[in-house]
Amino acid sequence: YFSEWGAAITLSAPGYQLLTTSNQNSFAYFYGTSASAPLVAGAVSLMLAVNPDLGWRDVQEILMMSAAPAGTPEDFVPNGMGFRYSHVFGAGKLDAEMAVRLSQHWIPLPVRQSNFTMVHEYTTAARLPQLIFFPVGVARRTEHVRVCMEARHLGVDVGDGSSIGVWIESPMGTRAYLTKPTTRVSIVVGCSYHDWCFTSLAHWGEATEGVWKVFVEDANRLASQHLHRIVLTLHASEATYGFVGCLQ
Repeated sequence: YFSEWGAAITLSAPGYQLLTTSNQNSFAYFYGTSASAPLVAGAVSLMLAVNPDLGWRDVQEILMMSAAPAGTPEDFVPNGMGFRYSHVFGAGKLDAEMAVRLSQHWIPLPVRQSNFTMVHEYTTAARLPQLIFFPVGVARRTEHVRVCMEARHLGVDVGDGSSIGVWIESPMGTRAYLTKPTTRVSIVVGCSYHDWCFTSLAHWGEATEGVWKVFVEDANRLASQHLHRIVLTLHASEATYGFVGCLQ
């Protein structure tokens, strides 16, 4: 119930009412990322034990490919390459056994050690809403998508960002919601999207080539929020993953 949603979630792991030993010669329950993060770290250590040559991007892809279903089927939407993603669960629920089995047959490709990065910047001073187009002429395999933006009241460095909504759509038509209008952003006085970066994994495996679209809105139509700068960064690779006997 304390989880956050978003396009930056890699996968999910149990984080509620897990048992552990205590210093009173007994047991105790613990919650939150204090439970889920060690479970994922333990799975990664087992993956590296059977295949020490895995890089961090190999590990991330294996975890996502081997993730088990979570929630309901309606929570997941396939992207242009068939990768099913959820803004609530990411790629799904951690499956340590499947991740280790997949790691045993995984061939880390040397080309994956050098990430291919494309940066596109758009500078304006236009009032929201704004739809920005980023044409990309290079064909690569998308991994991480990063959007950094500066949205603020005209002439003011800080403001209330709780009414801001942002989504990004790939050339293959996959739309990832980076943030939605909420009251939580304004809990901290002066909190805004003056210099803010989002990440999306929803486009993993898709082709980079084509027109990427970023939409920024202000749900408070009486406000004077302006978009001053937005930067799209595509982290991609030139090759797909490989299995024993099936290099790609």
